[in-house]
Amino acid sequence: MNEGLDKPFILVDYPGAETLRKALFNKWFNEQINSVCCVIFVVDSATFSKKDVAEYLYDVLYETKNTKIPVLVVCNKQDLAHAKAGQTGSTQKVNTLVVADPRPQIFERIKSIRAD
Repeated sequence: MNEGLDKPFILVDYPGAETLRKALFNKWFNEQINSVCCVIFVVDSATFSKKDVAEYLYDVLYETKNTKIPVLVVCNKQDLAHAKAGQTGSTQKVNTLVVADPRPQIFERIKSIRAD
């Protein structure tokens, strides 16, 4: 399954700061959308600014909705006590939305871009 993944690739790490979001969208979702293999959206589970995170995630999902770019949402800092409080119900709701493991799609997308 990982055949063809031995070539180097570019990993772009953008912080969630709002001032950098425009650069992210302009560079990667407008100018170079065809070179994007996947999006890994990391959520800080300990943050209290949920509205900002939700808006940012919505923007990412909206920009990728008509593409074959898989989006993987990862919750970071789940080990912190205040991150887990009240999250069980939300986690169960999110888990019901996950239809399949996105990793095969990510690997296939990487291989297809490298073949071009």
